[in-house]
Amino acid sequence: MSAAVLGLDLSLSGSAAVWMPPDWSPERAWVVDHARMTDEGKLLGRERRRAIVDALLRFADARRIDHAYVEEHSFSKNQGMAFSRAELVGAVKDQFERQLGVVILPVVASHARKVLFGRVRKMNRAEWKAYLREAFGLLGWPAGTELPDEDTRDAYVVANAGRHELGVECLQV
Repeated sequence: MSAAVLGLDLSLSGSAAVWMPPDWSPERAWVVDHARMTDEGKLLGRERRRAIVDALLRFADARRIDHAYVEEHSFSKNQGMAFSRAELVGAVKDQFERQLGVVILPVVASHARKVLFGRVRKMNRAEWKAYLREAFGLLGWPAGTELPDEDTRDAYVVANAGRHELGVECLQV
């Protein structure tokens, strides 16, 4: 079975998408399309959320997508940020289903990490970001194929876990 999978890392400060094409395989793990929503930084509130949703829709609409996944909500000390992220996730899910006919399913972050890297110690956000940067650096991908930022790496981890959920080949280090 082949599957074109989209992984999303959504936040108002930096959303990213990674698309794994239908012919993706662990032997060519770096063969993905990715985008980070960066031009929305000057906008505030509802306009910012709309701009992120629109950019993600354009990215997704230009590719064949069989399945889409997003990192499940996590608990936050800053409830305002948690609610804002929840609104963004809800808006993205709603528009993907309405406009593209794609249902976005949640993936638990710790499960997604375990699929790719096996069991790792519990880490705070800063430690995880540093670990992820180092771990991706050790994969030995060809020069120029590296994922450019932490949001894109997170979206890759989500897409990979989505492939695992589907029972198709995924990367396991």
